[in-house]
Amino acid sequence: VSSRPGFEMIPAEVVKISRNKQHNYLILNKGYADGIKENSGVVARGGVIGIVDAISEHHCFAFSFQNSDVSISARIGSEGSSGLLIWDGIHNAGAILKELPLQSKYSLGDTVYTSGHSLLFPPDIPLGIAGKAKVVNGATNQVSVSLFQDFSAIRYVTVVHNDAFDEIEEFME
Repeated sequence: VSSRPGFEMIPAEVVKISRNKQHNYLILNKGYADGIKENSGVVARGGVIGIVDAISEHHCFAFSFQNSDVSISARIGSEGSSGLLIWDGIHNAGAILKELPLQSKYSLGDTVYTSGHSLLFPPDIPLGIAGKAKVVNGATNQVSVSLFQDFSAIRYVTVVHNDAFDEIEEFME
């Protein structure tokens, strides 16, 4: 993962990973002594891995993207509509991009990226490939996504922290 303006990036190694539950997690070998902060994103070459939730001096605990409680803001294509990307709860590389406006234009095979509409992840991180779509409750589109990241082969990751996180959070209090 290349450096991104406005984001601090710290390389880390996965020391423990849970993959066979609905609430999967990771433990990384970096903590507050290494500059890790809560509410940081975790990414790898294949996309988003998770979100840091707790930190000790030399380790941190992150919710995996393969956790039924985790969603990230994503968009289809370089200029496409944004929605929420969630793990499909079944497949290692399966996800669902939901809450897309009905008027959204996209095609089977378009790349799905982080949208940049989140404080945790910079925009334009490739996440996966758009698959079949369906209309939900006549109000929004939902698209299946085949993720680039192989969660069975995660070893090295990068923790990304938005330098403006605390300042922007003040507006939301």
